[in-house]
Amino acid sequence: MSESAPESAPIAPTPPEKVHGAGLGYLLGGILALVLLYALYAFWSQTGPFAWLAGVQDSLLGGVAAKLTFIFYLIIVMIPVGLIGGLINRCEGKGMLVAIAPVALVVGFHLLLTLFLLIKGGSPGAPQGLAEHLKQVSFISHEATFNTADLVKLDLANAATISSGRVGSSTTSTGDVYVLFDRSAWPDPGTPVYVKTTKSELESIVDQPTFPGTISKGPIPFLARKNLNDLPSPIGVVIEPKATVRGTMMAPGFVYGALVIFALYLMFKGAKN
Repeated sequence: MSESAPESAPIAPTPPEKVHGAGLGYLLGGILALVLLYALYAFWSQTGPFAWLAGVQDSLLGGVAAKLTFIFYLIIVMIPVGLIGGLINRCEGKGMLVAIAPVALVVGFHLLLTLFLLIKGGSPGAPQGLAEHLKQVSFISHEATFNTADLVKLDLANAATISSGRVGSSTTSTGDVYVLFDRSAWPDPGTPVYVKTTKSELESIVDQPTFPGTISKGPIPFLARKNLNDLPSPIGVVIEPKATVRGTMMAPGFVYGALVIFALYLMFKGAKN
């Protein structure tokens, strides 16, 4: 009997040929870092290409599906990332590390902050007027106790209700209600202040002298921004009655945790090349 031919060993994939110098790789790495950081900012603030996608979807379908918008946004972002990343892989040096490191630092810092707030939680503290709360506001959410009397400054005619990706124009519908305060209550002309609540929560606090909640600076959601009048900026101050720091930071914790894992994977992959 004839002996069977030995099985050939699997052929290892050939790494891309390095045809460009390290200088070009580092330059492209810096450009890719800027692209990724801008993509994160546009996603966080719901501006730029993210807002464009949401606007097209709203025009065609009469509403916005967050998951669908996110998927299309990732596809658009991956086009320049793939093109620039492919060029970096054909360069000497560690250009991919230059691209991923600043993004990983930003995302990692936010994740650590989110974990800290989830563990620490918050305390509403003593009641204060709206003007005092606005002096202390930052991009980090904190709990506070508000005077219900300040709600008389709400401009109820300038409101939007978002439910299942669709928008109504009154506070009587079900869903998340966004109501702007009158401009006289804003800390400056470029920083709108609004309440994010629900119809039932709004009804439950109007008869109480004070109510707990959270306050922070942050992006105004695209659909709310599109339907509220005279907004000077996509960034505003949001007050969420009866919300807690742990509750508001739960979703960012999951999102940024996934992004950190993905960024670390790309960083280690780039370091091996």
